[in-house]
Amino acid sequence: MRTATSPSGWHAFFTYRYDERGDLVEATDAEGHVCRYAYDEEHRLVTHAYRSGLVVHYRYDREGRCIETWGEYPAQEDPSLAAGVPAFLADGVTRARGIFHCKLEFSGDGYSEVADSLRVRRFFGNKHGKVDRSTWGAGVLSHEYDPLGNILAFRDAMGATTRFERDAAGRITAVVDPLGRRTQYAFDDRGALTELVRADGSALRYTRDDLGNLLAVEDRRGAIVMYDYDERGLVSVATLPNGGVTRFEHDAHGNRTAVIEPNGARKTISYDDLGRVVAYIDALGAVTRYAYDARGLLRTVSDPAGGVTTFEFDAEGRLARIVDAARRVGRLTWGGLNVLCEVQHDGAGPIRYRYDREGHLIEVHNERGQIHRFVRSLAGHVIREELMDGRSHDFQRDLFGRLTQWRSSTGELVEYEYDATGQLIKRIYDDGAEEFTYDEVGRLIGARTPDTECYLTYDERGCLVKEEQITLGVRHTIEAVYDSMGRRTRRVSSLGYVEHMHRDIMGKIARIALGRRLWTSTTTRWVASGRPSFRAAGAFSTTSIRPVASPSGASSPRRRAPRLDRASRSGLAPLRTGSFQTRSIVTPL
Repeated sequence: MRTATSPSGWHAFFTYRYDERGDLVEATDAEGHVCRYAYDEEHRLVTHAYRSGLVVHYRYDREGRCIETWGEYPAQEDPSLAAGVPAFLADGVTRARGIFHCKLEFSGDGYSEVADSLRVRRFFGNKHGKVDRSTWGAGVLSHEYDPLGNILAFRDAMGATTRFERDAAGRITAVVDPLGRRTQYAFDDRGALTELVRADGSALRYTRDDLGNLLAVEDRRGAIVMYDYDERGLVSVATLPNGGVTRFEHDAHGNRTAVIEPNGARKTISYDDLGRVVAYIDALGAVTRYAYDARGLLRTVSDPAGGVTTFEFDAEGRLARIVDAARRVGRLTWGGLNVLCEVQHDGAGPIRYRYDREGHLIEVHNERGQIHRFVRSLAGHVIREELMDGRSHDFQRDLFGRLTQWRSSTGELVEYEYDATGQLIKRIYDDGAEEFTYDEVGRLIGARTPDTECYLTYDERGCLVKEEQITLGVRHTIEAVYDSMGRRTRRVSSLGYVEHMHRDIMGKIARIALGRRLWTSTTTRWVASGRPSFRAAGAFSTTSIRPVASPSGASSPRRRAPRLDRASRSGLAPLRTGSFQTRSIVTPL
């Protein structure tokens, strides 16, 4: 590649060598690490020797089909493999070698088998060279095709069928899930998507210019985002429905060099002549710098405070050592086909990871030598977990691999039921059950326990506008209002609590009104997690509100299956949303 920074004017990331027959036999990177290739008389690849020492082998039949392949480290022991991996493939006769060892058998009628160390998979092909039926564990997967070989239907191992409708050009115009929920797609004459209509009737429309550039995304409530382009077709302006405008600048090579936010904040990015980011300047003028090695791998990050983090890589380009700005060192060891085998920090013993021949994690060894084990089914799903403290969990799964029962060695038992699309509809404990219902697009709209009910209502854009909770016959509601950006601006409960949120042009909360008290925030008060910290001065005191840590981040000495939180006496139970637990912070009027 031509570059102004190289003394010769050129930079070679790779150099290649070919034999007298024209076959590629070596590829050498900029630091001298070599990949080697060997071929048979028909120019078919028979070995691929990676820079890490891994060698992958390929064997062929007389028709040129690959009938066996595996990977191994001939000069060393593969650190990824756990002790006790199967000595033979699932066919019972072929001795297993290294990793991803597969033996393939073909018949003349489209039938084929693939045996690895866990199972034998069977495939029934058609005249298009595509699979009509296949086995996966104890289940059977089926496919239907049109005369052109495009898929029209897929039936999973539980018998649930998803169907696809297509136009004359073969484009998918509708997807109908096993519950009959229909999602439709429309295209223009060039094949670009112009409309998406969900099963609940909500729609997204896409407007493009004559060159196919996306100009706007709209729903029935109006624009969601609009774009302008420069003469090269690069996005120059993005306009949001609240009137916020973000502008972009580019250099002669098309690299984005500046982003001007709706509040006027300017962020700049610098590149070297190979198009790699070498500096980033944030809106406050703080500079972060980046440096790379000859292979193009990131080697140092210099932060605005003067700290430097360095990275080292192995021959395959995998991260092998990291030294942070506080001079703490972490080391990583790899094996198998790019799987992490060991992590070690200063002053601590290594944490080791071990895998089966198919690359599934089956053991984690901690610094004290204790082992966390995973036992897997023939399909590769975890069916038993043995913890380091001596406890164990057993899992039962349906033919599609979904969890149907969780049993702990401490006596806990949880069962799970699903609808045809795989949505969880019931979770059964020893003291009762939780039931869940969903709307046409798969959003949770109801959850019920023996003593609590919760119902959720969404607007067309998917914003949660009403939450209704019923506990011991007492009903409470929380209603919310959102701005054009889909950000919450008001929340009211049936108990008389009101919360108003005033947002700036960037969408960040500037003020919160809780009854007669006003809470304010500035951009400098946003904590590192991106969640705000507020302060308010009352008549007799000053109060602070800081983000509540996600419960998922706390360690628990006793693990059990996920469970819907029980309602509090007030009837306002916290509702888990994603990985965070949301709580209203409100003051009476």
